[in-house]
Amino acid sequence: MKKTIMFVAAVVVAVAFVGCGNKNTKGSSTASSQVDSLSYALGNEQSKQVKQRLAMMGIDTAYIDEFIKGFRDGADAVDNKKKQAYNAGVAHGVDMLLNVNNMSRRLFVKDSTKTLPIKQIIAGYVDGLKGKPNIIEMEDFNNIAMSVYASQFEENKAASEKFMKEVSQRKDVKALRNGIYYKVIKEGNGAVANDSSFVKLHYEGRTSAGKVFDSSYEQKEPVVMGVKNVIPGFAEALKSMPVGSVWEIYLPQDQAYGKMGAGENVEPYQALVFKVEVLGIEKNAPQPKMPANIQMR
Repeated sequence: MKKTIMFVAAVVVAVAFVGCGNKNTKGSSTASSQVDSLSYALGNEQSKQVKQRLAMMGIDTAYIDEFIKGFRDGADAVDNKKKQAYNAGVAHGVDMLLNVNNMSRRLFVKDSTKTLPIKQIIAGYVDGLKGKPNIIEMEDFNNIAMSVYASQFEENKAASEKFMKEVSQRKDVKALRNGIYYKVIKEGNGAVANDSSFVKLHYEGRTSAGKVFDSSYEQKEPVVMGVKNVIPGFAEALKSMPVGSVWEIYLPQDQAYGKMGAGENVEPYQALVFKVEVLGIEKNAPQPKMPANIQMR
């Protein structure tokens, strides 16, 4: 659809050129025929998108002449397979650098000066193209990346332990398994869910500092979720709450998201607090779409 719109826009511009009797003297093209006008207009229209992309890539427009030189060389290589391969390599190199910068920003969220070493990435890339096997499996790759990311949040462990210790000393809370605590706001007397149950409920999730990161109350609609599909501490609480109950539950970091965290809203190793209101247990409910900040397994 976007290509069609661009083409139509180019045609409209071309018609404007022709309608003016080719009196438009802007640019270096004389636009001496309808085909020339159409071609010029198409190129001019496409250049607008290129400028936007250059800005997104951080290319300094002070060097636009260098870009034009490269553009001409690429266009002239249409029948030269050797040049085509070279130009494709240049394009992939630029994309690689952009991807590395994006990955570095996501990986080193607490230190913008750190980046993945581009020389090592290039070495692995080139070896892969030449048929050499990778030095680690992708599963190990993901685990290593997660460990590097989580290592920036080690201080959260101590803060979470301190928070949970303070919770455990309160007189208004009771203990569940695995270091989970809860406070009864309203006592229910209905059925209790098990691992295979689907539970209809309202909830609000907060960090130990009190920041709300997710809430069905804000959506003004309860949700239905499978007990076996949520984070461990949340599941443990659901299997202990009779229908009609309203609890505030306190989850140690290893019963919440642990070293994974949950995007920007929940950092690794954070203890969490949930207000949970169990409204009912659904029978033979289909697998629901889980709220992003509750789903875990």
